[in-house]
Amino acid sequence: MSEICLQVGEFADGELPVEAADAFRRHLPECAACRAELGHVLQLGALAGQLAAAGSAADLSSAGGPRSARPPAAITDLGPARRRGRVVVAAVVATAMAASLAVVLRERGHVSDGGGDGELAQLAAGRRTRVLPSRLSRPEVAAHRPYDVALGQGAPPSGGAAGNELLAALERRGDFWALGDALLVEGDAEGASRWLARAEQTAPVLADRGAAELALHHPELALQFLDQALAAAPGSRSAQWNRALVLQELGLRRSAAVAFAGLAAAGEPGWSDEAAAQQARLARPAPAASPVVGVAPSAGAAAERAQAARLLQAGSAQAALPLLQRAFFLARGAADAPAEEALLGELAAAARAAGSPSLAGAYASELELRRSAR
Repeated sequence: MSEICLQVGEFADGELPVEAADAFRRHLPECAACRAELGHVLQLGALAGQLAAAGSAADLSSAGGPRSARPPAAITDLGPARRRGRVVVAAVVATAMAASLAVVLRERGHVSDGGGDGELAQLAAGRRTRVLPSRLSRPEVAAHRPYDVALGQGAPPSGGAAGNELLAALERRGDFWALGDALLVEGDAEGASRWLARAEQTAPVLADRGAAELALHHPELALQFLDQALAAAPGSRSAQWNRALVLQELGLRRSAAVAFAGLAAAGEPGWSDEAAAQQARLARPAPAASPVVGVAPSAGAAAERAQAARLLQAGSAQAALPLLQRAFFLARGAADAPAEEALLGELAAAARAAGSPSLAGAYASELELRRSAR
């Protein structure tokens, strides 16, 4: 943490001198911790604004005229959520903070011109957990929330009338990135994929597209987007996290463990602890593959591999890839390490032939990690 990181509260309240505020704006896109904290402040401010508006409406309804409305004490007493500076909870101040952050990030290519920060912050404020294991890039939703495995495996939650209104506002504004991330917060990966494809393809948007495609069980496409994001922004934590999840889904456990180890060492509140737990889980022996009735895993792997070889000879690398992938998982279930390594080499070659360099690189890297561990 640098000295400038202590100025989040003053920046949010508009208390910094002009030169200091400009310096903080230049610092913000480079500091994930400050973006996360300011995003958290936005969420608190947006939630307080909603409660204040609701309280004001209730006063008008019950008293027949305007009254002074104040947010409840539980909202104004925010404790350590801010490093310093008083908390301003009026909705107009939350909107001003969102606009300030949007201008900063838009100048650096992190935000589209739509400016849906306030709406997205309001939507995220009501979520204590996340329904998808992935990370999102926008600062309003960058703060860690525990992954709810049970909720993630069920139907996507409904945001209710308020959530629908916020999504409609983002659509009217044309902020496709914010709309896509809002849908990911809600667990609607299919809708998010469509809207994110229409956003400007910056590195953060590509990282979030990777999250959407991973949730749709398209790991190859997700890996392509994430490698593009990391080529443009190597330090993107969301892209690194989502890529580790893709590696895990592809069965590349050593590569995924290495990726999560790096994230665990980053010291990010919440995220690093979750990354360490993921790394520890990947260090345990892989679960056995689901058996095919009447077929041993090793025999099933050999059959899939033979069929893939015929397709490769016929020049159908794209059709051979899923067969080789199934063979790889079956070989892993049979604890057949030599067959796994041989299949990793075949998968890398097939992916290259199919025109998927990201996938080929992932398989080749896993093979290299296994060989170096001997």
